[in-house]
Amino acid sequence: MATTGFDAAPGGAPSISGSSRTPPQMGVQNAARSESLQQQYVTPSYTDGTYAPHQWQNSGRGGFGQNDMRPENLPTWYPEGTSQLPVSYVGPSAAKDDMVRRQAIREGIDEAGRNQTNKTVTRTDPIQDSEVQYLKYMEDMSELAKFDQYVESFIDPRQPGSMKFLMEVYPEYVNRRLQQAHADYEYALRNQMIDSWGINTFDDLYFKYMVDQGKLHGPTLKRDAKQLADKYAPGILSPYAFATKFKDMDKLGLPFTSAKTGRRPGDGYAWQVKRGGPFSEGGSREEMAKAMYGMGKNGATLSTTALPYTR
Repeated sequence: MATTGFDAAPGGAPSISGSSRTPPQMGVQNAARSESLQQQYVTPSYTDGTYAPHQWQNSGRGGFGQNDMRPENLPTWYPEGTSQLPVSYVGPSAAKDDMVRRQAIREGIDEAGRNQTNKTVTRTDPIQDSEVQYLKYMEDMSELAKFDQYVESFIDPRQPGSMKFLMEVYPEYVNRRLQQAHADYEYALRNQMIDSWGINTFDDLYFKYMVDQGKLHGPTLKRDAKQLADKYAPGILSPYAFATKFKDMDKLGLPFTSAKTGRRPGDGYAWQVKRGGPFSEGGSREEMAKAMYGMGKNGATLSTTALPYTR
């Protein structure tokens, strides 16, 4: 069977790919798979989902003429910074690859020309409309990132009611970040399942190839450093091993003190306050158990006598 395209034999004669040669279609298909995977699992901006405090400029406040403090007349409900939720603004595409290939050809022609003593052919390289459109794309995406930061400068997505407002006014802001979260967890789950259960389909095979060659990147699902002490059977099987923890009743962890994304305490610190009000003292299980029988803080005692067993 004759092969068409770049692998065809001269003059339209049948090429040898119809016999023992690997057909070029497989390479084309794998290239399409590669492009699809790279577009599906894109490394986002703000991979850690941090919170960036504002760097004030010309605010009218600050020592030694710095003007780098929060303006006094700024509304108090304005956030102190911007929530940097992971989102993809850029990624691979066929158009970008074509531009890189064109540049490689230009450089190859230029290098070959420097090695020639007598140039007989001059090649022109006019600016393509695709290049102008690409510059516009760069401008558009830069402006979009700035617009998103403008939205974040007065709307904290975490605050009650903010997501509802954004879904009504600017739903794309929410949708793009939700899609990024879904893609990240899908990558992590897919990679973990292949690592755990092996390669079972061609899609598994090519996905793992891309990861192992460093062409595909993504997050991993992992737990905190705490390990389950399950080596000693009597200990781990004891009811005390998994009993509900009932302590620190005099402390109150504020909302999002355990957050891993967005604004959160620094490493080793917590958003925590000392409790007051009902049941804020003596709230440990041991203290309350003692108080049940008059052995609480007041020092009262209660003697108990074993009663004879009767039917």
